[in-house]
Amino acid sequence: MRIQFSNNLLRNKFGPGVFIRRLMDGLDAMGADIVNSKPDIFLNSIVHEKKPVGSKAVFRVDGCYYEKNKIKNNATLRKGVKTADGVIYQSEFSKKMTSKILGVSGKVSCVIHNGFDQSIIPTISPNKKDCKFLVASCANWRPSKRPKSIVKGFLASNLPRLGGKLVLIGPGTSSSPYVFHTGVVNEHEVFRWLKSADAMIHLCYIDSCPNAVIEGLSFGLPVVCNNIGGTPEIVKSDGIVVNCDQYNFDIIDKVSDKIDPAIVASALNRIYRWDKTVCRDDLDISKSVRAYYKFMESLL
Repeated sequence: MRIQFSNNLLRNKFGPGVFIRRLMDGLDAMGADIVNSKPDIFLNSIVHEKKPVGSKAVFRVDGCYYEKNKIKNNATLRKGVKTADGVIYQSEFSKKMTSKILGVSGKVSCVIHNGFDQSIIPTISPNKKDCKFLVASCANWRPSKRPKSIVKGFLASNLPRLGGKLVLIGPGTSSSPYVFHTGVVNEHEVFRWLKSADAMIHLCYIDSCPNAVIEGLSFGLPVVCNNIGGTPEIVKSDGIVVNCDQYNFDIIDKVSDKIDPAIVASALNRIYRWDKTVCRDDLDISKSVRAYYKFMESLL
């Protein structure tokens, strides 16, 4: 099977691009031909691109825009879903949300979660930590990722006085001795922090299938997450869901980074006492790759 990836996917430096590069490597290892022309399958996402003649178009759906000042960007997503021969949604939440807001669904579709190459975990050396209990959070920090709510919730919890610290992987600053930012780091350094951590927190308002959470669970971390988006669908019973959000698949004005610190603190106090093993073999990249291959092959 000859598979071509769209230019916009190959150029993407954020979550979609991270997973696509992992998917390409996995498909290549399976024996698929990754090509630049005359494909059997044209895999696209984010924006609509015309498929090459003679190919089947597969459109990968992360989510869609839901803030009033951004919904005009949904036009190209809608066209991508509408014209695709097959659609892959990242989560059941993504499928429901985009179908509601875009007003179209894939004629032929399936749900496939992102994955992570868990075979590399034994080769990762943890960073040294100077605390008893380390909570990690990783994102391209902006209001929808809730950095303020994460920090305020952590500082309101019992963890600081119990020897705990919070590491925010990515740029930023903090005046608290219990909270620190790593600055911009490469992927390997992210994995070293995850190897060092004892738990993860991810409170993004709506994430369809966050790579950070896939990675955290793969490293065996229990996750504190909010109650909407695809995150609780992925975390399942391997963490604590904070009931802090309401969402009925409507267009909103803007995302608020103001979660009650008390409910975040309560979840973190519980995660500190977590005593169950987190083992998520189902999130290995090999499972995602095989599912993508099977779906694309079914369209030919």
